[in-house]
Amino acid sequence: QVTRAVVPEGDQYAINIYVQAHTAPHQWMSRSADVQRSSLREICMPGAHDAAMGKAHSCSTYANWNSTQTQNASVYDLLVRGGVRYFDLRAVIDEQNGLALGHSSFVNKDINTGLKTLTLRMEGCLGYSVDDVISDVSRFLDENKNAHELVLLEFSHFMNWKKHAKNDNKGFDDEDLQRLANEISRRLGANLVKGDSNTLTTRKLSDLTGSGSRVIVVFDTNSSVIDGSNGIHRLSALGLVNSYADSEAYGSMRDDQFRKLRENAGKNFLLSWTLTQKNDSTFAKSFMGLDSIERLAGVANSR
Repeated sequence: QVTRAVVPEGDQYAINIYVQAHTAPHQWMSRSADVQRSSLREICMPGAHDAAMGKAHSCSTYANWNSTQTQNASVYDLLVRGGVRYFDLRAVIDEQNGLALGHSSFVNKDINTGLKTLTLRMEGCLGYSVDDVISDVSRFLDENKNAHELVLLEFSHFMNWKKHAKNDNKGFDDEDLQRLANEISRRLGANLVKGDSNTLTTRKLSDLTGSGSRVIVVFDTNSSVIDGSNGIHRLSALGLVNSYADSEAYGSMRDDQFRKLRENAGKNFLLSWTLTQKNDSTFAKSFMGLDSIERLAGVANSR
């Protein structure tokens, strides 16, 4: 589920950036003087929704890869071959107390398939670990240390399956957030963008990456343990308008996202070109192997 760029007809600037991103996806930011002269709020970048789900394992009773896997590549491959720079990461502390990433929802409903009734609570799967993703990002930054790429990692939808049963919708407490922040700082500290969170979207990329490729990390929380001076910022600092269509119908999703884009002109807008499994029958079909997120992604990405 990687957003596909929509290039306005006749917009030569957008066409140039589009071509550069596809001919040199590993360094499309570095190779464009226009991008380097711009701030984050002035450029468009491809992102990965529910990232780190290039594989699915440790699934709940009624989930499998059909209902959780959103990519078919690692974070490293998305960075290098796809030119992806924004990653939506859902953090989980698994039942073995490991720092993981996943794709799950607190469904809390019963679904009658006609053959049996499925009692759904917290349903989902784990994907790559936090260690896997940090290693992928670190490798990319090392390979491009003399370039000027900028990676954004957004951590959200925090869930602790070790402290709370899988059938509870419980997130991270301050101790959990600090643990994740410490691990990121330990592994990526030298490459983190630190300092005033309020200037993240207004500083030029040439300023942010002047000493080499860098990474911005944001947490979707208001916890006081988050401190931009240490390189971990609050998501709110980006000022993002993020409102997905929540639909599995392509036409509805397209119209919803373009309408919201127009309504929020001039703002930092996250275009979610994603289709979401919505109705009970779709979920039941995925559970039985008769439908998948991959099929829905194919519908969206082919348009």
